[in-house]
Amino acid sequence: MSESATQLTEEYIESHPSVRDCLKRGIINYSALARDIAKELSISKKSSLDAIIVAARRYKEKTAKSSADLEKKIAHVISNSEFQIQNKIAVAVIDKEVLTDYLTGIQLQVKKKHELFYAIEGSTTTTVILQEKNFPLIQDKLSTKIHKVRKNMSLIMLKSSEEIENTPGVIAYLSGLFFQNGVNIYEIMSCWKDTLIVINTSEISAASKFLNF
Repeated sequence: MSESATQLTEEYIESHPSVRDCLKRGIINYSALARDIAKELSISKKSSLDAIIVAARRYKEKTAKSSADLEKKIAHVISNSEFQIQNKIAVAVIDKEVLTDYLTGIQLQVKKKHELFYAIEGSTTTTVILQEKNFPLIQDKLSTKIHKVRKNMSLIMLKSSEEIENTPGVIAYLSGLFFQNGVNIYEIMSCWKDTLIVINTSEISAASKFLNF
């Protein structure tokens, strides 16, 4: 199998997280994997199929130790983190052209009550996350500038140690948990040691189970 074909096999594995995970755990059928890769790469020779199997095994050996060490670090960070859940959250997507002063004024009103308010600025819109009871402050002043509103949402906050800053893969691991359990993430953001995730309140029960480290 040519060097380029070996590279293509590794690229295939890298682009399929479920395959990569099964390889790391040693619970994959290499022959079946080789057939899938060969089909996608339009390879039919048996010698090439054998070479794909060799390349896949080498990939597992090459990444096994580093992956195991990193997973231990990620597990340590998450198991020592504190989870908090805030229900009755509203998410509003607003035109970015809205003057910052408007949002700042609303934010000040909310913060005076020691309640949550987050604003995330994108290329064309700003997403505001706040408690449902404070949503009228947005609606009354900016109703014509609101693109979308989601209510009945919940905010999950992960409070970690400073280790999270230098531990690659924590966010990817968390996102993977939500993906594997079929729970959609509507918003995800971080602020140094805090990771904030917004999901539908109807899925909080499911999320609580797989986040119960």
